[in-house]
Amino acid sequence: FQSPAHFIIDYLDTDSLPVPTTYNDTLIIASTDTISWDSLMIVHESYIRVDSGGLLNVTDTAWLKPNAKIIVMPGGRMIVDGGMLTGFCTWDGIEVWGNDSLSQLGANQGKIELKNGATIKNAEIAVRIGKSTEAVPDGWGTPEEETRGGGIIIAENARFINNNIGVLFEPYPYHNTSRFLQCEFSYDQEISGEDLLWFAKLNSVKDVRFSGSDFSNNTDTTGQFRGIWSYNSTFYVNNYCTQLYGDECIAWDTTFFTNLEYGIYAIASTTVPYADIRDAVFMDNLHGVYLSGMTLPRVTSNTFELTTQTGTAVYGLYLDQCTEYWVEENSFSSAMFQNGNTIGVVVNESGYDPNEIYRNTFDYLEYSILAQGLNRNPRSIAGEGLVCKCNEFTGNAFDIVVTGESSPYGIAQHQGSSAAQADAPAGNLFSWTGPAGTNTDINNLGLHFNYYYHVVSNPQLHLKPQYYDTLKVNAVPNLLAVWDTTSCVSYLDTTGGGSTEQEMRGMLAESKMVSDSISGIIQTLEDAGDTEALEWTIDMSSAEQSWEVYMQLMNTAPYISDTVMESAIEKENVFPDAMIRDVMVASPEASKDDALLEKLNERTDPLPEYMLAQILQGRSLVSVYGDMLSKNSYHNNRKAYALKNLKRLYANDSGNPVASDSLVALLQNETDIHSQVQLAFMYLQQHDSTSTLNTLDAVEANNNLSQEQLEAFSLLTGYISTLLQMQGNIPDSTQTACLLDVATAETGNNLARVYARNLLLGLGWVDYTEPIIPPYSTKSTPLEAYRYIENKSPVPGRLEVYPNPATDHFIVKWIMDKQPATLRLMLTTVDGKLINETPLSGSEGQKVINTDNLFPGIYLVSINDGIKTIESIKVSVN
Repeated sequence: FQSPAHFIIDYLDTDSLPVPTTYNDTLIIASTDTISWDSLMIVHESYIRVDSGGLLNVTDTAWLKPNAKIIVMPGGRMIVDGGMLTGFCTWDGIEVWGNDSLSQLGANQGKIELKNGATIKNAEIAVRIGKSTEAVPDGWGTPEEETRGGGIIIAENARFINNNIGVLFEPYPYHNTSRFLQCEFSYDQEISGEDLLWFAKLNSVKDVRFSGSDFSNNTDTTGQFRGIWSYNSTFYVNNYCTQLYGDECIAWDTTFFTNLEYGIYAIASTTVPYADIRDAVFMDNLHGVYLSGMTLPRVTSNTFELTTQTGTAVYGLYLDQCTEYWVEENSFSSAMFQNGNTIGVVVNESGYDPNEIYRNTFDYLEYSILAQGLNRNPRSIAGEGLVCKCNEFTGNAFDIVVTGESSPYGIAQHQGSSAAQADAPAGNLFSWTGPAGTNTDINNLGLHFNYYYHVVSNPQLHLKPQYYDTLKVNAVPNLLAVWDTTSCVSYLDTTGGGSTEQEMRGMLAESKMVSDSISGIIQTLEDAGDTEALEWTIDMSSAEQSWEVYMQLMNTAPYISDTVMESAIEKENVFPDAMIRDVMVASPEASKDDALLEKLNERTDPLPEYMLAQILQGRSLVSVYGDMLSKNSYHNNRKAYALKNLKRLYANDSGNPVASDSLVALLQNETDIHSQVQLAFMYLQQHDSTSTLNTLDAVEANNNLSQEQLEAFSLLTGYISTLLQMQGNIPDSTQTACLLDVATAETGNNLARVYARNLLLGLGWVDYTEPIIPPYSTKSTPLEAYRYIENKSPVPGRLEVYPNPATDHFIVKWIMDKQPATLRLMLTTVDGKLINETPLSGSEGQKVINTDNLFPGIYLVSINDGIKTIESIKVSVN
C-alpha cells in the first residue's frame, strides 16, 4: 500500500488478463491487422505501433507501464470506444503521426477516435497530434524528420483526466478536421513542483474546434493550470447543440473553464491566426481569456464570473496589442460588494486602428474596461482608435478607465458622434457610482476626448456620464439622435453567424462614399486646402509680417491642422502671446491636443496662466470643425466594422481556396496600413517572398509616415525578413539574435515587437507577464499642472504696448490689482481726440490692435474704469 502501482497489481486478478504474445517490448499492428483490447488488461510493451491500414480498438480498461507509448502511423487508426487508457505511474501517452505536406483527405494521416466516455488518464501527454523529438525503436523514423503534424483526432464525449498535457498539436499548415465535442479535461490529483499543466496545446494549426467541453481544475491550486494554450493557431470554442426542433437548436451543452490560471492563452506572431470564442462560461479563473498579437479575434456571448484574489489582479478578457477584434454581448461580473482587483476587459496597446468594445455588461467590478497605453492615432486630428459603445455598467467602482505608462496614450478622440443616426452617440449606460468629485464613470488619464450621449427624459437611463474629469472629457449632448431599439442593435444574428457578405459589402460601400465626401470637405477647409503652403508661409515669415500671417490664421480658424498650429506656436518672434492665444481660442480643437499644449510650455516665454485658462475653455467646446470630424468618425467606424467582418468571413472559410483568394483581393483594394500589412503576411504564408516585400515597399511609399511610424515599420520589415530567412519554425542563432533585438526595441507601439516576443514565447525561450496599469500607478502628465491654474496677484496699474514703434499692429497688455465694474481700452491722439474705445473683461489680458486705419504718428493708449484714467502709455505708429 506504500505504492499505488503495487496496490493496483495486488488488487487486479492478473490470472484473468490476456497473456501477451511477445515480451520484446514492442507490439506492431500491421497494415492488415485489427487488434481489440476488449477486456481489462495490463499492457506489457513499452511501444505499440499501429501501421498504415492497421486498427487498434480499445473498449475496456488498459493499464500501461511507465513511459509506455502508443504510436499511430500515417494511415493507421485507433478507436477508443468507452474504454480507458491509464497507467500505474505516468506513461508517455499516444502519438498520432501525420504528414504535414499532405491534406487530411484519404489515408494521408494517422487518426484517433475517442467516443462514448473514452478516457485517457495519467499520461505525460495524453494525445500528441504529431511526432515527438524523442527517440523511438530502430526503423520507426528519426526525430529529425520534419513531417510531424497532420494527424487527426475526433473526440466526442471523451475524458482527459490527470494528464500533464491533455492534447498537443504539432505544426500543420492545412485545414484541420480535428474536433472535441462534449469532452472533459480535468485534474483532481495533488500536484508537486511548479510545472505548468495544460489541457490543450495548439502549435501552428488551423481550425481546431472545442464544443460543449469542460476544462476544470478540481484541486486547491489554481496558478499552474491552463485550459487552452495556442501559438499561431486558429481555433474555435463554442457550445454544442444537444436537441433540435426542426432546424432550430433548443438545447445546448456549454463549454466551461473553471478554476484555472488562464482559461485560454493564445498568442500570434503574424496577422493570420485568430481565435473564435463564443457562448463559453469562465468561472473563478485568475485570467479568463488572454489574446496577444491577434488580428480579427472574436469573443462574443461569453460569461465571465470573477472572484477576488488577494494581491492579484483578476480579469475576464485581456487584448494585448490585438486589433479588429469583435467583443460583444459578453457578461463580466463579480459578487456584489466583492469587486476588489477584478477587471472586466483590459485593452492594451491596440494602436491606431478603429476598434470597439461593444454591447457588453459589467457588474460589480473594480474596473469594467481598462484601456492601457496607445489605443488611438495621436497623429490624426480625427483621433481614430478604441471606442466603447453601448455597454451597460452596474455597481462598478470604475466603468471606463484610460491609463498608460508613457505619453501619448488614450482612446479615440470621438466616443460616439454628433451625427443624427440613432446609433451615433456612444450609448453606454453608466453605474453612476460616485461620489461627487470622483471620476467613476469615466476616469481618463490619457488624451482628451469628446463623449457624445443621447438626451432622454427617463432618469433610469444613465446615458450621460455624471462622474468624470471635465479637463479630460467633454460630454456633449447629441440632440438629433433618438434613443430607441436601433441605438444599440445587436451585431449577432439569431444563428450567431453575424451579417452576410452582401450586407457588409453594402455597408462598406455606403460608408466609404459618405466618409470620402466629408473628408473631401474637410480637406478643402483645413488650412485653406493647402497645409504645406500655409506651414511654409509660417515658417518663412518674419516679425514684420506678424499681422498679415496672424489674420491669415484667424481667417482659416477653426480649420487649422495640428501641423500648422505647431509651427505657429514655435514661431515666437512672429506670434506673441496675444496672437497665439487668439488663434487657439478661435480653434477649440487645438486646445484638446496635449502635444500642442506642451509646445506652448516650451516657448521661451510661456503663456501666462490666464491665457492658458482662456485656451483651455475650448476643451469644453465642439467647433464646426470638430462636429464635422465626429460625423466623419461615425462613418469611418462603420466602414471599419464592415471591412473587418468581411475579412473575418473569408478567414473563417480557410478550407476554401476561393475564400482565401477573396481575402487577398479584399486586402489588395484597401489602402490603410494595417490591411496592407495583413496582405504582406498573407503572401508570406503562401511563401511568396516577392509579393511580400513588394507590398511592404508600397506601404512606405504610399503613406506619409511620421518618424515614429517609420521606425516601427522598419522594425516590422526587418522582422518579416527574418521570417523569410527561417527554415521551418525554429530560428538559428543569428535569427534568434535579430528577434531578440526586435522584441526588446523601445520604439513606441509596433506590431514587430509583439510578434517577435510571441514567437520567442511560443518556443519557450522568453518569459512575459502582461502588464496591468491601474489609475493609481499612472504617472501624472504635464497637463495636470493646468488643473490648478490660478490668477496670481497682479502688479497694480501695469500697462504695456508692443511692438513700439508699431507698423501694421500693436498689442496692449494690462494687469490690474482688481476687476473694476467697467473697464475700457481707449485709443486717442496726443491732443485728446478719441480714435477707438473697446470694453475689456478681466483684471489682466492682452488685445491685438490693427493699425490699418491709423495715420503715422504718436497715439495714447489708456485704460479707464468709467470714472478716471487708470494708466496710459504712448505708442508710435510708423
